[in-house]
Amino acid sequence: MGGEVPPWDRARYFNPKDWPPYKNVRQEEELNETAFHESLMHVLAIQISRLFPNSITLMIRGDSEVVVDVVKYLYSPGDKIYLAGHSQGGAVVGDSVYELKKRGIPVQMIAQMEGFRSYVTVPSNVARAFNFYVPSNFAFCPGRDKLEAEAPALTRVSNVPIENPRGPFTGFCADHRNIDSDPRVWKTILKYVIDSAGS
Repeated sequence: MGGEVPPWDRARYFNPKDWPPYKNVRQEEELNETAFHESLMHVLAIQISRLFPNSITLMIRGDSEVVVDVVKYLYSPGDKIYLAGHSQGGAVVGDSVYELKKRGIPVQMIAQMEGFRSYVTVPSNVARAFNFYVPSNFAFCPGRDKLEAEAPALTRVSNVPIENPRGPFTGFCADHRNIDSDPRVWKTILKYVIDSAGS
């Protein structure tokens, strides 16, 4: 690997292969329960690392600078990069792809779930963008309800409304928080990763 080693101490990261449920969670019902009690990120991390054992699958808790540093450090030409973020993580993903574009690094997919304060426009280095949001006329915790492509010929964008997302939260901002657990979201993302990574 070339370049500077990223400041790993600035990011909390999760390697699914080190998580005990990695070996046990296999059936769709178990995956739904994991998404419900943890997050769809856990399910994606488990399934992607299982289906693509030579891939690097990380869940990172950090800002866009950390994500870009990690991608720059690990990226080799020809690699496919998939980024997903929920809430403020959606903004982190949105910021990251602009920084990666400046460095000439393509991104296969971004997925935002109720992204806060993220860019409206998806840059041309992204092949596929998903924007999952809870449709509402008024919300205390509104996520971005629309993304658009900078270059529609290069980037396909889907804005997907998720009514009454399934999840463990009730009360204030429950729908915003629950979208991170909904099977309609994780199944869509996982299907795209499987279909595109194999090509």
